[in-house]
Amino acid sequence: MPPRGQESHYYKGVDPLLDGVTDGILVVDGAWRVSWLNAVLERWVGRPREGLIGRLLWEALPELADSPFAAAWRRALAERTLVLLEDFLAPAGVWLESRAFPSGEGLVVFTRDVTERRLVENERVRLLSAEHVARTAIDGERARFQEMLMLAPTAVSITRGPEHRFVFSNLLHRRFYGNRELVGLPVREALPELAGQGVFEVMDRVYASGCTYVGRERLVKVPREGGGREEMFFDIAYHPQRDSAERVEGVAIFAYDVTDLVRSRRTAEALASDLGHSEARFRSLVAAMTDITWASPPSGEFIEDQPTWRAFTGQTREELLGWGWLDAVHPEDRERVARTWGEALAACTPFEQEYRLRGADGAYRHMFARAVPVVEKDGSVREWVGALRDVTRKRLAETELERLLAREQRHAAQLQGLASAALVISEADSIEHMLKAITEQAREVIGAHQAITSLVLEGDWAMARGAVSVSDKYASWRDWDVRLDGSGIHSWVCRLNLPMRLSQHELESHPAWRGFNRHTTPRAPPLRGWLGAPLVGRDGRNMGLIQLTDRNEGDFSPEDEAILVQLARMASVAIENTRLMAEAQAANRAKDEFLAVMSHELRTPLTAVLGWTQMLRGRQGDARALEKGLGVIERNARALAQLIEDVLDVSRIITGKLTLHKKGVEWVGVVQAAVEVVRAHAEQKGVSLSLEVAVGGNGSAVLVGDPSRLQQVCWNLLVNAVKFTPSGGQVRVRVARGEREVLLQVTDTGKGIRSEFLPHLFERFWQADGSATREHGGLGLGLAIVHHLVGLHGGDVRAESAGEGRGATFTVTLPVPAVLPEVHAEALPGAEAAPGVKLDGVQVLLVEDSPDARELIALMLRERGARVRTANTASEAMDRLQESMPDVLVSDIGLPGEDGHALLRRVRAWAEARDQWVPAIALTAYAGAEDARRAYRAGFQVHMAKPLEPVALLEAVARLAGRTDVDARVG
Repeated sequence: MPPRGQESHYYKGVDPLLDGVTDGILVVDGAWRVSWLNAVLERWVGRPREGLIGRLLWEALPELADSPFAAAWRRALAERTLVLLEDFLAPAGVWLESRAFPSGEGLVVFTRDVTERRLVENERVRLLSAEHVARTAIDGERARFQEMLMLAPTAVSITRGPEHRFVFSNLLHRRFYGNRELVGLPVREALPELAGQGVFEVMDRVYASGCTYVGRERLVKVPREGGGREEMFFDIAYHPQRDSAERVEGVAIFAYDVTDLVRSRRTAEALASDLGHSEARFRSLVAAMTDITWASPPSGEFIEDQPTWRAFTGQTREELLGWGWLDAVHPEDRERVARTWGEALAACTPFEQEYRLRGADGAYRHMFARAVPVVEKDGSVREWVGALRDVTRKRLAETELERLLAREQRHAAQLQGLASAALVISEADSIEHMLKAITEQAREVIGAHQAITSLVLEGDWAMARGAVSVSDKYASWRDWDVRLDGSGIHSWVCRLNLPMRLSQHELESHPAWRGFNRHTTPRAPPLRGWLGAPLVGRDGRNMGLIQLTDRNEGDFSPEDEAILVQLARMASVAIENTRLMAEAQAANRAKDEFLAVMSHELRTPLTAVLGWTQMLRGRQGDARALEKGLGVIERNARALAQLIEDVLDVSRIITGKLTLHKKGVEWVGVVQAAVEVVRAHAEQKGVSLSLEVAVGGNGSAVLVGDPSRLQQVCWNLLVNAVKFTPSGGQVRVRVARGEREVLLQVTDTGKGIRSEFLPHLFERFWQADGSATREHGGLGLGLAIVHHLVGLHGGDVRAESAGEGRGATFTVTLPVPAVLPEVHAEALPGAEAAPGVKLDGVQVLLVEDSPDARELIALMLRERGARVRTANTASEAMDRLQESMPDVLVSDIGLPGEDGHALLRRVRAWAEARDQWVPAIALTAYAGAEDARRAYRAGFQVHMAKPLEPVALLEAVARLAGRTDVDARVG
């Protein structure tokens, strides 16, 4: 450390070295006098170092006295130790990291700008919050799916790891084991009573092999309250669960209780066995034990009356005699009965046959006939004695039992298929794979030859996606590209969000639906019965449907409809989950791409501004370098302002806060002004820019709109065309007028647009080349803003291009009102203000906390003759106000301690107490419409957004001071 009094001389030797570092450096002695500070810190405090060195720090920089940095530095000097602090430095408007440590008798402070890191951390927190919201939505859908499994009519459990530790057990599964808590326990510890029943061995085999195991009517002994075990039968499916690397991580078990089904079948078999024994036992009983008895000679025909036969069949004696009794036998059974009876007569063996016999009421009944020969001692047949017993009820009961058993088995298979379908659908990794899985599972579970799933988003059938599944019966249609338009049967299901089931007869008898798909899609397979169920989102909106036709056996049943509705609900949840995940991933990608582009687009002009600023400091006196550098700085500063304005416009569009101030506008003048603004840029690039006006009549075209926003539309299209047109190219602008519309065409000979990019041109943040090596900059917002502004004016914008390297044409069409309004002349963006604005003698009170901005604004006003007094806080402004009353108050909104709104209220109260009035202009970096409304409500006459346009500021001051009637542009 140099001796006291020699610090300044000591540091002068290293000024160039220390001024080149990025950290701010401050040196004070033990009495807190400023010994030295480098250029970085000088820029942050906004004061020259020559006026600070040698002064007490707290007097030279009073704004630091009450800041957290002052307390930290005092502690470092008092305790002679290093003290670190990170906080916000309000005068500089930056976050600083301070490191203060003692040096000699004084203190050395190193400061670093960490604003960008803090902003990045804040953005990271916001993005993590958005990610948390998306994950919460996905977790909610996962909970819904888990609730469905919890209430499923099938016992469902899921285990993890080789020890098969339970991670899920639904209500039915727990009920089988006394509602005990299973989750978290290994299966052998949770269910020890299953030992020796083969269950553990099957789970081990599925986990080791990764192959599904399905068992039919497996016997399982489950515990019961009060002790003991009950034998139950289950149809069981063991499915391996895999992780993202396709390794088996667990087993999902679906068990459907078929105990009642097995017991019913066994009871039926026992009854059938008993019936057989009874029949054998009483086979030799005489006809008195039966409903019908009869006797015939050895020849087999009836030769005498048979009273019981006649009573049952209603035949007369003459009709039954001989072989006439066969006429009462059902025509389909008659030949078989006659043949079998003839064979028994020939072999002299007992006759047994079941056939249908017509009763006296004309209805056929199932009869079991038995006849035995009465044999003489010599072995000859004397006669045949027979009996018939009505077994109709037995046959109907057996048929009904078979039907019920088949129905139960089918329903059990469908429920098991539904559970399996849930796993298959959940494992799909894309919407296309999911639609295919849904369609395949629907056809397999229900048992049909054809299945189609259609996913329709936002009700647009033209953009519908679908999947088809057909059996071998329709193998020739497996590559069928189904294209449905949502009409006919489909429209009923999707419009009402209700299932529909039609038999083949109902389908064919309806005049509108008969052969529906053959009329609309001639290459489609025919409909044979129909069953459809809607896909419904969480908000109740329809997302399409699943439809089946041509059932494997018979018509679709109510059970089929219930199963398909359940499958459609599961599919809807899975589709929405997949969409949510895809949207979250797309949002993350779009966010990352936008941040990268935004960083590039901000850093590029900032690099030019900072680089030329540093270069000009070293080339003072070089007029050419000064002129070129100022031009570069101004151009890049305007580019930064335009980027910020585009982002704000998009924010207003997204939130619906972008409004129009409509009036009569002369369209040709708007376009001409935009052409003149862009012409200089086009000539600098070597691009020819021409304008053709073909509106007829007096050469004008009047419409209703917002002049500044229409100017923005024209300017964006022209800048876009010039940007993508190489040197030597042409940009042609044409303005035309029709009976009800005006037309703007911007045609260039530039880079052109590939056909697959055309549909995305007007999307926010979209760029054909988003890579780091892209040729043209920008955030991809200009065309999206154009599209929205044209839409707000009731018009249309479209893009056309013959391909890459063949140029492009953008066409804007705007409606013309039936009654033309009066056109008001208005200074449009880019137009120069009248140079004669004078402010001689105008007293202005300028309140601005930024020293650089305060100095610049004061200089602009003084050059036009104004007398300017300045203040950097509201309190200081009130002191200046009491010295003398200004003609105009110009105040920044964001002031330290007390903002501009509060200051204006104090000023107005002070002035009104003296019967005076002070007009006011609000300056702010908050450029939104709501910010402007707040300023006007607070009492400001003019709201101007930073960066300021000097001409607009001068005109506003002149107008409020009453020195000119110029129509200053404000906003």
